Amino acid sequence: DKIRGIGYNILNCANAHGRSLGMQLNYTLSLSKELNRLDLTFEVDGVMLKNYWFRIVMDEQKIFNDKMHAHSFYEIHLCLKGWARFWVDGKESVLHAGELAFVPKGKRHQISDISDDFEKVVWGYDLSQGEGAKEPPELLEFYRSLTEFCILPIEKTTLSPFALILQNLREKKVGWFECIKLYMYCFLLEQTRLVLRSDFGKNREKPLLKSG
Repeated sequence: DKIRGIGYNILNCANAHGRSLGMQLNYTLSLSKELNRLDLTFEVDGVMLKNYWFRIVMDEQKIFNDKMHAHSFYEIHLCLKGWARFWVDGKESVLHAGELAFVPKGKRHQISDISDDFEKVVWGYDLSQGEGAKEPPELLEFYRSLTEFCILPIEKTTLSPFALILQNLREKKVGWFECIKLYMYCFLLEQTRLVLRSDFGKNREKPLLKSG
C-alpha cells in the first residue's frame, strides 16, 4: 500500500531511503514520541505557548479517549486518513481525512468511534500572556473568544510546519531546538488562518491576520 494525500509529507520527513513503508511508519512514530519528551513551553510575539502533547496516531497506535471529557487547554485533531465520530454538546460530527477539528478549552467532547484506517495528528496546547507583553496580544484575545467546537477543511500548507518539526528533530543540526519552536508557532498560525477564513471566523469584529 502507498500513503497518498496529506499524510505523505509527514512520512517523507523521515527521509528513510531504502526503508520499507512499515519501517518508515515506525520511524515517524518514534520521532513523534521523542517530540513529546521535549519541554516546549516558550514565548513568541508576546504569547506564551505551552505544549501538552503533539503526536501522530496511526496503525496500532489507535489510542483515543472514548469517554466524555474536557481539557483546560486547546486541542486540535487533524485527520490524515479515515474518519472519527465526535460528540459535542449532544450533537454528532464526523471528522474526515483532510479536515481539522478544533476543541476549545473546557469544551466537553467524546470520540465515540473511528474507522479501521484512522490516522491523525493531535495537538494539545495552551496560550497565555508572555512576560514581555504589556497587554494581552490580539492573538491571545482571539483564542479566548473561541468557545465553539468546529470542523474545518485544511489546506496544502497546513501540515508543512509539522513535517519540518520532525525533520529538525531527526537531523538535529545547529539550532534545531529553536527551529522546532518556530515551526510549532507557524503551525499555530496556519491553524488560526483556517479559522479566520471559515464561516466560523468571518463574523469577528477585527481581522487578526490578513488573508492571502
